[in-house]
Amino acid sequence: MQGHDQIEIQSQVGLGIDWVVIAFDTNSPYLDARAPEVPNLPEGRRYRARFRDNDVPFGTWSDTVSVTAQA
Repeated sequence: MQGHDQIEIQSQVGLGIDWVVIAFDTNSPYLDARAPEVPNLPEGRRYRARFRDNDVPFGTWSDTVSVTAQA
């Protein structure tokens, strides 16, 4: 956390273009336990994060990380 209060984590799923807040995390690591939108099928997910101090965003967004998730 490098001395910051929180990390805001956002995600995009599949072909979605909107970033959705999935967590304001205070402890590392964060585990995304959401089920896939279509059960038993792999789906692409993208994540980005930025620090927050006193509930105010701090700094720029991280690089985007892409993964394939399947339940």
